[in-house]
Amino acid sequence: MSCLYYRSLAGAVFAVCLIVLAGCSSRSNKVPITGSLTVDGEPGSLATLTFWPGDPNGEGAGTVFTDDKGNFVSGDQKAGTGFVPGEYKVTVSRFLDRHGKPAQVSGKKSEASMETPAKESIPAAYRDRNNTPLSIQVTHESATFSLEVKAKK
Repeated sequence: MSCLYYRSLAGAVFAVCLIVLAGCSSRSNKVPITGSLTVDGEPGSLATLTFWPGDPNGEGAGTVFTDDKGNFVSGDQKAGTGFVPGEYKVTVSRFLDRHGKPAQVSGKKSEASMETPAKESIPAAYRDRNNTPLSIQVTHESATFSLEVKAKK
């Protein structure tokens, strides 16, 4: 066999190795999370959850919204989105309309005059990242969480 054959073979093997390594290095370390929120034992519908990294210099703060049953999902395994593994403090906010029903508050000034006045229903401690009693530990093995807020005194 000629020297040119071995050079071509070596070049092809090198190219395949580079492609494999590039594919491995582009994989995300992020973990999609799912869970549920209850407020005084009832589904925490239409709430805003903010996840703050336990390390103040850490990356990966994020916000998710609960559905009408208090469930939430953030991230996608195939897309490599979600949260970096680690500890997170969780803050919660939820507004209730004048009838005591969870209200969606858009925050858009153009819609503000059309919205029914709403009142924050979550105690201040749960809304403060430094005082919230809620925290989670995201790992590749543990990414489903149940969070409970006690709003009634």
